[in-house]
Amino acid sequence: MHTNLFKIIETVLKTNKNYVSEDGKLLKAHIYSDAMVLNTQLLSLLLSNEEIKNCFFVKVNDILVFDKQKFVWLLESREFLPDSYTKYTNKIGLFANLNSNSRGGGGIFK
Repeated sequence: MHTNLFKIIETVLKTNKNYVSEDGKLLKAHIYSDAMVLNTQLLSLLLSNEEIKNCFFVKVNDILVFDKQKFVWLLESREFLPDSYTKYTNKIGLFANLNSNSRGGGGIFK
């Protein structure tokens, strides 16, 4: 996806106070949840911008259909609002279950 579209989506989403934390960051988990249940408030917000509408909605028999898989992919992508925790774990790797008695202990190696 194009970086400019990321900024447009961020700007549009930030117009809804329900999607913004006290420190001004987007609440990705809340947006994700609303996308999964096809929240009408979120859909109306996304439809309010022509570029977002053209990217995430498909017209079928004169009815707009929301491509929630595509939208959720954007929310989960590293390029869209990468938070410091994600950057940190991707950089150093994350190890879990290092207890020698646990089965299947492992980690992410990057």
